[in-house]
Amino acid sequence: MFLRKNSISSLLLLGFLCFLYTCSSDSTPEVDPDQLEGEALARFACSNCHSYPSPDLLPKIGWENVIPHMAHRLGMESQTYNPYASKSIEESFRLESSGIYPTSPVLSDSTWQRLLSFYRSQAADSFELTPKAIYPKPELFQTRLIELSMTNQPVLTLLEIDQERGGVYYGDASGNLAKLDTGFQRKQYAKLPSPVVDVELGANDQNLYLLNIGLLNPNDIETGGVVSTDDARFAQLELLKQNLARPVSIAAVQIDSDDQEDLVIAHFGNKLGRLSWYKMENGTWQEKIIKQEAGMSKVIVEDVDEDGDNDLVVLRSHGNEGVSVFINKKGFFAERSLLELPPIYGTSDMEYVDMNGDGQKDIVIASGDNGDNTNLLKPYHGIRVFLKEGEEYKESFFQAMFGATKVRVRDFDEDGDMDVFASAFYGDYSKPEHTSLLYLENQGNLQFTPQHFPEAKAGRWIVADAGDFDQDGDQDIVVGSFVQGVVSIDYATLQAWRTEPKHLLYLENQLK
Repeated sequence: MFLRKNSISSLLLLGFLCFLYTCSSDSTPEVDPDQLEGEALARFACSNCHSYPSPDLLPKIGWENVIPHMAHRLGMESQTYNPYASKSIEESFRLESSGIYPTSPVLSDSTWQRLLSFYRSQAADSFELTPKAIYPKPELFQTRLIELSMTNQPVLTLLEIDQERGGVYYGDASGNLAKLDTGFQRKQYAKLPSPVVDVELGANDQNLYLLNIGLLNPNDIETGGVVSTDDARFAQLELLKQNLARPVSIAAVQIDSDDQEDLVIAHFGNKLGRLSWYKMENGTWQEKIIKQEAGMSKVIVEDVDEDGDNDLVVLRSHGNEGVSVFINKKGFFAERSLLELPPIYGTSDMEYVDMNGDGQKDIVIASGDNGDNTNLLKPYHGIRVFLKEGEEYKESFFQAMFGATKVRVRDFDEDGDMDVFASAFYGDYSKPEHTSLLYLENQGNLQFTPQHFPEAKAGRWIVADAGDFDQDGDQDIVVGSFVQGVVSIDYATLQAWRTEPKHLLYLENQLK
């Protein structure tokens, strides 16, 4: 049995992350960039490793913040940004050895200036933001704000509902891990040296795998780890693997044909990261790297090609944004891109679920990470539904939502179609009526009625999960707050979060 996946997943949500345009010079050019202009030049310079970022994705001030980072990725110098500043010797060595910063310029000075001129001339002076509507409160849920005693300020890193037994797993930035019962009382507790960001119950329903991120702040020092404990008491903690690169998502699953449980881990990293699976060999967990790339943020296990083994559907964030499926051939994986997204979308979460009842899995995306060098409200942030049509995925629905962070898709009202719950960590806190929690009730054919929760103003919501928390047969929602991070928040709101802390908001489904 596997728990539904919900972790802080992509700690990009914490607001510490630095956005990077991960341009590369690894491939041999087929054309001379000195002969290119405008969009053709931009596509050449950046599209080798992520989707082409059109100038209208940011206003002029946003591009000025991004350009110094882009310069170093192209081997150019910048007077305002040093990628090695404030880094330890260990981290600097790892970055330099990786080769992500070319030692010589990819473009000539004149071509680089033409590239800058293209973005500066084509970008708008500012975004035009349409005022958001004030939506009605959903009648389906009864709300309850909850204060916990484990930490003073809310700094949650994990919420995951126990689908089989009710209650929820809780983790925070102080390393506290607890299983809360259906009354939100602490049933089990453990203290770990670093925050737990994901949990996975093993196939025997006994071992609970705890994924520790290590240092929360962006870094490329491998301080994460995997710990195993008994699910009944958290009595003993066993370190299974260490030196992980800011891991954020774990799955316990059989990969090859040896009938033993393996582990798949998404290492988000910062500038360096990877997707790996771990196999027990001679008493130790041996790592087998599937792909090396920063921003691997969520792993969903699915037999995509229907050949009887477990494939991996993976959310890619942090520059090279999109969704890939890694087709499993007896432990060897072939990547196929399902979806490519612009590198500034800030993709934070995903669901892989049939949205229109045609028997094919679709993709639902939450895009809204704003903890980067472009900390601006963006009109394209929100929730997107991509329907599978043949071998392609077509965007079929968009709900604007500043700073959209988490998304959970369930048939909450049990009317036969899939509804959507979404939360935003980077909402518009200058206007309380601009909600950071939305319930999108599906009226059929992907026609959704947005509804909001006024209680959302009591916290800054970073983690969320949906499931039968109280074991009454319907789907509830629990969201958790994290009151730190990069965002402009008025003093009164920030003080209220810290002096009247509300760690959780429980949305109890009233259907049953």
